[in-house]
Amino acid sequence: KPLNSQEDLLKRTENLNETPPKPTHLSPLEQANAEKYELILKTKHKTKL
Repeated sequence: KPLNSQEDLLKRTENLNETPPKPTHLSPLEQANAEKYELILKTKHKTKL
């Protein structure tokens, strides 16, 4: 059963929302937190505890 265009559009929108582009309009605090979080993730990934 083929999806109608409305459902298809909805699915695509949901998929886009799951992987949002990196926001470039962060406040300095948010930017710092994002960078800190990224650094933590990278460090965890490298050490593989």
